[in-house]
Amino acid sequence: MNLEKLEFEKLIEQISTLYREKKYSQLKSILADINPTDIAVLFDEFPNEQRILLFRLLPKEEAAETFVELDGETQEALIHAFSDTELREVIDELYLDDTVDIIEEMPATIVKRILRNIDAQTRKSINTLLKYPEDSAGSIMTPEFVDLKKDNTVEDAFKRIRRTGVDKETIYTCYVTDSSRHLIGVTTVKELLLHDYGDKIEEFMKTNTIFVNTHDDKEIAANFLDKYNFLALPVVDMENRLVGIITVDDAIDVLQEENTEDIQNQLFSLCGLNCGLCPMFLNKYCPGCGGGEGNQYRIGIKERYSTDLNENSNIMQEKGICINYNDIIGVIFAEMTYGSFQQ
Repeated sequence: MNLEKLEFEKLIEQISTLYREKKYSQLKSILADINPTDIAVLFDEFPNEQRILLFRLLPKEEAAETFVELDGETQEALIHAFSDTELREVIDELYLDDTVDIIEEMPATIVKRILRNIDAQTRKSINTLLKYPEDSAGSIMTPEFVDLKKDNTVEDAFKRIRRTGVDKETIYTCYVTDSSRHLIGVTTVKELLLHDYGDKIEEFMKTNTIFVNTHDDKEIAANFLDKYNFLALPVVDMENRLVGIITVDDAIDVLQEENTEDIQNQLFSLCGLNCGLCPMFLNKYCPGCGGGEGNQYRIGIKERYSTDLNENSNIMQEKGICINYNDIIGVIFAEMTYGSFQQ
């Protein structure tokens, strides 16, 4: 179920009513029909106490998918409320790269609790992923992929996919490796379906495989996925051994980040003052709004009313002229007078 605005508002009212009346079985049925992404948006409308109960009404798989879509603050609140069993159930349903993303955003106490509730092999895999540079392909890959051998038959391949596929992020693209895990080819479930059970993988696999290295920039990987319309892209180490894949959903996230940075850079160039106060570049807070932790505002220096840097900064501090960090309208209309900015 995808939610339109009116539908969304009605749903919030319906959920609130059922919550007050403690009609949890009806709530469970309603939530089961909603897309996890929409559930995450819905959760923003409820206080933590209600979110926790609503989350506990979700089926395991849907709960994990919803958890990934929540903001870090809500995730942290839920983890605090979880028993160890509940935490383990959620983490077990997550793909490994999603678990890593969550760990990177959580405070140390939460991280310790997550690591304490996962098995040794998963903990080892997480530690490996966390060692890659932040902007590298290795940092966004997942080690959950289907690998085959060239002398496997189609029947062997399907048996392996059925046996291991439930824990893989994607099963459509399968990677062919040798005994030392070197990447030597790739095939797809479509190709497998079009061949006889007795045919060997080496007879039809593609050997001109496009891949990236763990230390390549993640934007390179994302652009490859976009350029070639891949669902997944293999990632190899310095010895050409297959260590993971990057899926299209992670590539979309990277491209969105890249586009946001490009837009921000273009908007910043409208200013031309280079006063050094912009928090977008120096991660500082606006002096006009008190510099509070939660008040990350972009200083409204978009009117070119002065070429003198010090005078400009003083005026900004006196008048507290700010625009919300995300309010690009004030940035686009850079030549507006400062009376048009809201303090």
